[in-house]
Amino acid sequence: MVANPYDPALASLETKKTPMSDGREILERTLDVLITSSYRWDLNFALAANRMLKWREDTYAWAKSITQKDKAREVLAIMGERGSNGVEFPVKSANPGPEGFSLSYKMGIVAPSKFYADTYGFDKANIRLQLYKGCIHADQMMAQEFGMGSMRDACKREFPIDGDLPSDDPDPPL
Repeated sequence: MVANPYDPALASLETKKTPMSDGREILERTLDVLITSSYRWDLNFALAANRMLKWREDTYAWAKSITQKDKAREVLAIMGERGSNGVEFPVKSANPGPEGFSLSYKMGIVAPSKFYADTYGFDKANIRLQLYKGCIHADQMMAQEFGMGSMRDACKREFPIDGDLPSDDPDPPL
């Protein structure tokens, strides 16, 4: 779960369209970049590494299914953590598979579609809204990615919000 909008296709932060000259604005932007850019890189790397592990799983399953057993054994020998060619597979997970090599994970990312607060946004009602929206996004992602049941009622109960939701809110309807 991340606190700011995230798109894996965009590894970097949105660039500012207008030049900054105010020292406070420059400091705030610097802090925003420091706080949010590292998790973006980490998430992108985790997703890419997981795709590599999934590719290996799929290739391994294909190799086991081919009828030419001598070719299958050759492919399978290369696919291990350290293949018969001596080359180590570039990524590993802590999710061991029955064949003795790392498996991918089922992953989902929970992120809002807009910024709800700046770096110094410590407004109690806004924080409660962010928690509520995070819960709703998690509910939506868990249903779409993993077929889990809804937890919307639990979100409403655990993170009650004051008043109406903003009318310009692009996040999922509640």
